[in-house]
Amino acid sequence: MARGKARVSLKLPEKGLRDMLKLYGEAALEQVDPIFNEAASDAMARMIELAPYDTGELEESAVLTTRVTPRGRRAYSDFEFTAEHASIVHELPPSSRGPGTRAKPGNEFGPAGPKYVERVLRGFKLGPRLAAGLRAFWRTQRKVR
Repeated sequence: MARGKARVSLKLPEKGLRDMLKLYGEAALEQVDPIFNEAASDAMARMIELAPYDTGELEESAVLTTRVTPRGRRAYSDFEFTAEHASIVHELPPSSRGPGTRAKPGNEFGPAGPKYVERVLRGFKLGPRLAAGLRAFWRTQRKVR
């Protein structure tokens, strides 16, 4: 059976990277990995909140893998639900909700139910969250212009 999987790729522009190095040094690049991991973890938590619930198997199958390439030029996140029924449940029509799903409150991306990965990926902006995290770091270093 197919698994439900989505991948988000974020590339920092070369010019932006050079500018960061000039202004803030290597310390800025060291912050990309933890800030990106935090943002990706937050996105996965939102997906789990939206995943339909019956037995809990779907929620428990959530796997997050993140990787930032050397020098911070690319950041990847793989959001995966490994339960065998994950992709089927993801694609169900909105009216098809399991018995426990209605009890879940959902979040800013809507009620719990189908398209639990897609809805978060469409509304959750990892790039701006990374930029905000880096700005906050630079403020603590008193290097923001």
